[in-house]
Amino acid sequence: MRAKEYIEINKGKFEFAEQITAILHHCADLRADLSKTIKFFDCYLSTFENLQRFLTNSCVPKIKKESFWKLLREELQSAIKADKSYTYLYQRLLQEKDMLNNLVPTDEIKECICRQFEDYPKTTIDDFLNTETNQQYFESIKDEFAKSDDILNVFNTACEIFDTVRVQMCTPVQASYYFKEYNYQSDRHKCFILPLVAEYLNSYDYDLTAAQVKNKQKVSEELSKYIAKSINPQSEIVKAKSYWHFFQNTLKITVTDKEKLALLINKQTEFNQMPECERQIYGANFGHNCQLEIDKIRQLQALNINADEETTNEKQETKRTLKVTTDVLIAILKKAGFTANSDNTKLARLISYLTDFSEEKIRQRFTYTDELTSYHKAEVEAINKILADINANISIEYNKQR
Repeated sequence: MRAKEYIEINKGKFEFAEQITAILHHCADLRADLSKTIKFFDCYLSTFENLQRFLTNSCVPKIKKESFWKLLREELQSAIKADKSYTYLYQRLLQEKDMLNNLVPTDEIKECICRQFEDYPKTTIDDFLNTETNQQYFESIKDEFAKSDDILNVFNTACEIFDTVRVQMCTPVQASYYFKEYNYQSDRHKCFILPLVAEYLNSYDYDLTAAQVKNKQKVSEELSKYIAKSINPQSEIVKAKSYWHFFQNTLKITVTDKEKLALLINKQTEFNQMPECERQIYGANFGHNCQLEIDKIRQLQALNINADEETTNEKQETKRTLKVTTDVLIAILKKAGFTANSDNTKLARLISYLTDFSEEKIRQRFTYTDELTSYHKAEVEAINKILADINANISIEYNKQR
């Protein structure tokens, strides 16, 4: 878990949350540089007097007694212990004598910072285009802005909002208000920033707890609804592309089919109840397009082939589904101790290699763990018998009422 999220979740238990936040903020840009981290520690954290000087310079309340210095260090250690990006600072706090011999490579820390989406702000738009998500989004909006600095602002602002929303995700309602109340440079920028925030939020699964995953989905759903409501059919941006173009993009970043259906039905109903003259701003085919999307989702559900349904491995005579197979392998990996500090993307790659199921859908299974149902009864009972026969002490559950 990221240090800043750990502090937010546990701030009621921290005596020095404000001071620790200031330390981590100052040290953030030094994390991947061992010599600078050691210098920072020696200058500001090595003694009580140095700490007080740092807190004064940072305009943060000083600690009242020297005896509290030990407690602050302990709280700082607990905050960064699980955040790999602060490994150098953590090792220095522990006064590890063999620190240089047990050094984590700088590239690993940089990769961690990148996977945490903390490698911002960037100075050129090219610095953002090293990921598929950013490259595709850039291609979709590059013609909307005359200056590269405007596009750079879109990406840097999206990262800033995404970062803050993740910190506040332990309180989903509060997190949702952040992107609603943010002071955007203009409505035009807001129109292009929020879909990118949604892209980041939907795809992010690095080192999240089960509670964080659940809260992330709540915030994602609220963001999708807000984006849909924020599309103004009268604005020049929307008129230039058509309302359906922007609404369709909102559908793409909506997480579940259930939410997509609700959004489509609500908008279609709203459109059908409008006077004929007002419908023109949405486009004559808007209601028809909504119905096509509704029919498509319902047909896919009926055929049991959409992204939320099962993927059957046709190579096997015995029916195996992605959900049950993935759940079993996750349970086995967890029991073996491979999930505690591992990257779900890499685990999904391993499971995909072993099963030949889609790596992307397996990764989504880590993130959206909806329960198994009576549909899976035979498969669950079969695998549970196999697990019992080898004394694995592992079993898979399903909801017998569904």
